Amino acid sequence: MKILIFLLNFPWTVIGLLTSILSVPWSVRFSKNPPAIIFYIRSFWWCRWIPRHKGIRAMATGHVVQMSKWADDLDLKHEIIHVEQFMRYPFISGFLLLIETIRHGPYPPRNKYEKEAYERAGNRFGYFVGE
Repeated sequence: MKILIFLLNFPWTVIGLLTSILSVPWSVRFSKNPPAIIFYIRSFWWCRWIPRHKGIRAMATGHVVQMSKWADDLDLKHEIIHVEQFMRYPFISGFLLLIETIRHGPYPPRNKYEKEAYERAGNRFGYFVGE
């Protein structure tokens, strides 16, 4: 079953790997549970054009987590929860997250995927201006 989940999430994971490489990683780690590749990157320069996405601290795409230099342990926990969401809804998770973000914005309480991640990680929602 896990192999099927990885195969279904493969397109999202490839996108995560490509954007990680574009973000100039300076360190890489691996998580076993859930399985994820964690890139510590220099900048999210490539997504500054997206409305309401300035100052991103961390991001998850498929089984890839990207952490900026401003991210902390709670941000990592938050993004690992997004990896779990990708595993819970293989392949369609990326589309579900996108639709929810378009309909309700990228932040809780209206975005149910972000709400779950913020609540379970124990971090607080707030805008961050860093880059």
